[in-house]
Amino acid sequence: MSEQDRLMSGIAADVDLQRVGSALLSKILKTRLQRKARSIITSCLEFLLTDLSIVYTAVGYEVHNGFTKYLMLFSVGMAAVYVVTLALFLYIHARCYAPKKETAPDADVEEAYAKSNTAPPFVDGLIELKYPFKFRGKGVLWMLPYFAWAAGVFVVLLIGLSLLLVKDEVSKTTMSGLGAGALLMYQITSDFSEYWVLAHNQHEIQDDPSHIA
Repeated sequence: MSEQDRLMSGIAADVDLQRVGSALLSKILKTRLQRKARSIITSCLEFLLTDLSIVYTAVGYEVHNGFTKYLMLFSVGMAAVYVVTLALFLYIHARCYAPKKETAPDADVEEAYAKSNTAPPFVDGLIELKYPFKFRGKGVLWMLPYFAWAAGVFVVLLIGLSLLLVKDEVSKTTMSGLGAGALLMYQITSDFSEYWVLAHNQHEIQDDPSHIA
């Protein structure tokens, strides 16, 4: 079997695994807020099982310089650690700490996100950067989205630096995969920030099916 055939069979297996994981999560995370977490975790699975695996495999075959190869693989590995950490944190929070009953976002928070979500893709995340502070509530955990943004930006910059060193060695397909992975990381971080703000600005609803998505 050629390397390309092995790569394609690996991608097919990853897609199947992603579907199984999504199906299992749908049986566990059921409330509106939990479904928000589930969609982000599914994006994390997509990042790990498709985009990241393709890039990791391609870099392994295309980059031959020892230092730049290991730097690139280290950068991709850091991206994997970031996404896995975020997914595990989301699952534990949604499963153990999120309200077990149906809740709805506070009106001012819901209105703010309704407006920002009408912005063009990827612009909404920038608009929403102020929301964790604006709707921070009590305690210091409101800062968590900013730590996630800082970590995400660091990983993307690390990959970008690595890419500058190997740009003449990797194919356009690998470059596209890296670009798609960076955009997906941005979206995952933006969605995590939204989840965290919503999770800390919820109220319980009573017999009002209009609030159930």
